[in-house]
Amino acid sequence: MKELIPFLPKVSILKAAISGSYDPIPYPISVKEGRFQYGDGKVALDGVSGTVGLSSFSEVTGSLSYSGARQIEVESGRFSLDVAQTSNLLNRFAVLPKGLEMSILLGAGSI
Repeated sequence: MKELIPFLPKVSILKAAISGSYDPIPYPISVKEGRFQYGDGKVALDGVSGTVGLSSFSEVTGSLSYSGARQIEVESGRFSLDVAQTSNLLNRFAVLPKGLEMSILLGAGSI
């Protein structure tokens, strides 16, 4: 019997302008421009700009690994973060040490 070779597609998007929602993130997500490549256990970004709630990002290049341990790598980009919304997201995903959670929670404004 012949062994089947798994089909592992790669998807490349050269220009994207999309908006939508993702249940774990309670804020609107909008991507205004950029290039994406999906496959090999990761999503690669190149020159991506957009918003998440009141926070924004531009010219982001990096990747998000989704197979095995999830890992985000940002090679370059600019970010403007709303402190309250960013604190809420970090607490939702339980990524902050206990003492730091309260310090950020008390902050307001943007960085």
